[in-house]
Amino acid sequence: TVRSVQRIKEFGIRKMLGENKRGILIQLFIETTILVFGAFLVSLSFAELFFPFFKKTLDQSLSFKTFYESRFVIFWLAVFVSLTVMSGIYPIFYLTKIPALNAIKGIVEKKYYRVSFRKTLLVVQFAVTLVIMATTIMVVRQLIYLKSKDLGFDKKGVLVIRLPKNEEIVEKLDLLKSKFMESPDIFKIANAAEMLGTNLISQFRFEVEQQGKYKEAVMGRMSVSTDFIDVMGLEIVEGSKFEEQDIQDFQPLIINEAAVQYLKWVNPVGKQLVISRDEEGNPLVIGKVVGVIKNFHFSSLHSKISPLVLVQSNRIGNLFLSIAPQQKDEVIEYLRNIWQEELPNEPFNHFLLNENYQNHYTAEETLAKLLVYFSLLMVLVASLGLLGLSLFISELRLKEIAIRKMLGAGKWSLI
Repeated sequence: TVRSVQRIKEFGIRKMLGENKRGILIQLFIETTILVFGAFLVSLSFAELFFPFFKKTLDQSLSFKTFYESRFVIFWLAVFVSLTVMSGIYPIFYLTKIPALNAIKGIVEKKYYRVSFRKTLLVVQFAVTLVIMATTIMVVRQLIYLKSKDLGFDKKGVLVIRLPKNEEIVEKLDLLKSKFMESPDIFKIANAAEMLGTNLISQFRFEVEQQGKYKEAVMGRMSVSTDFIDVMGLEIVEGSKFEEQDIQDFQPLIINEAAVQYLKWVNPVGKQLVISRDEEGNPLVIGKVVGVIKNFHFSSLHSKISPLVLVQSNRIGNLFLSIAPQQKDEVIEYLRNIWQEELPNEPFNHFLLNENYQNHYTAEETLAKLLVYFSLLMVLVASLGLLGLSLFISELRLKEIAIRKMLGAGKWSLI
């Protein structure tokens, strides 16, 4: 668009030689079409060249042949026509209106060639680039925050073993625990029915007494063994941890700070919750709060911390092992050998709790990578545009530069 201004004299001479405006318009349109078509082929070639890298980044089974389907071909044609029209509309409808004599003399009135139009294009181009760069920085910083955020428990030193649901594991659970604990790199073991970091903590309907009446309170529930607090490194802010006790009239409970706020309790330790009732409607299982833990992210950071109740129970589903993170490979190998010895017919499913949480942010990692690459491409394109425009402006000022050099201006002064 900007370089077509240099052809003003050419248009003027052709008009003086009798060529009508239609011929000039057709020529400009054909030139623009060829230029855009060439750029289109180059861009398509680059797209196909970098497609394997793009597919690997997305981690998706994609095929470049998809882009040659009929629906995409229609889209490409629409893009091609739109770019051709937008690229050629300025020289076609503005520069061809300049009178022939003025064009030959190089006299261009501002109404035919507005500097503000050129500046507007440049400002818009760099504004879009800056927005993309700012968005990229924001997403990358958010991803760093997700990975480094303190979740309120020790996620790096916890190994999880998924337990199969059969009678054999129930019978051998205590034996497995005792053999596991023989390793000096395993500190404590706890079992829980639910899994952390899955957004699948079951919601349970408790009943809480308020002003002589029982009111329903829906909160998350986890059935955990006695050592779960120590294994996870959870912080007790009120009351005490679970303790090994004989059968009592109540079920020991530990709630988080979000549950205290939800229930509007001032002194929560010692408060009771009805867990279940008998057929006649009388309280069957009553839970008693023995402690309050500091809020921790038991699900991913995509959701806020909700009320949670830990119920002391021996229900199984997962084993949580507090281990030395530096010796994780040796610990896993040690556990696998014992597992194959005691449960040879069952798969040994294990993972580090930290890795389980990181899986929630795969989409953010992919988005961050794509935005970084896209930003680099945007900066490159914007820089090429600036370079081309700078060269054009410099050529327009050749006479001015020559006169200033004649009057003694130095090179650095001109720069």
